[in-house]
Amino acid sequence: ITLSSIIIAVPIGVIFGLFLGIACYKSKKIEHVIKPVLSLMQTIPVFAYLVPILVMFGFGPVSALIATVIYAMPPMVHTTLLALKSVDSQIKDFGLIAGCTNRQLMWKVLIPSSKSTIMVGVNQVIMLSFNMVIIASMIGAGGLGYDVLTSLRKLDIGGGIESGLAIVILAVALDRLSQAYV
Repeated sequence: ITLSSIIIAVPIGVIFGLFLGIACYKSKKIEHVIKPVLSLMQTIPVFAYLVPILVMFGFGPVSALIATVIYAMPPMVHTTLLALKSVDSQIKDFGLIAGCTNRQLMWKVLIPSSKSTIMVGVNQVIMLSFNMVIIASMIGAGGLGYDVLTSLRKLDIGGGIESGLAIVILAVALDRLSQAYV
């Protein structure tokens, strides 16, 4: 359940974060509106995301998934914006000289040139999704987070360690997979 939640939440968070980062890169107005909101989102405690989601969607895996995507997306936006701004101006000029349209310049020149930095954002989305999926077990998400929560309630130290190690192994495996992709 935990892995399936991550497999669903990470691509959604990465895609929305990538497109919001591109929108911020293309428009200073959008950047000036979105950056303070994202900074605020990153400083809000994890549990604060759960309350409005519970009010709107109730308990269950869907509300946990929505909270996970919203919580994990801001670093992707920041990283995408930083990556696109850090592309060498000569690379951009070469794309323009070659006759690229704006879309071709973005998807065939800028994004590939900044792929390694953008993958740092993907890695952050994965790790923050793990964080939220575990905490979202309190609102009915299930999975390994629920096992940890149950172990805490029963004071079952062995079960808590077992569930915690499973979470760590899963997080390390996905981290290595994302690094290998780069």
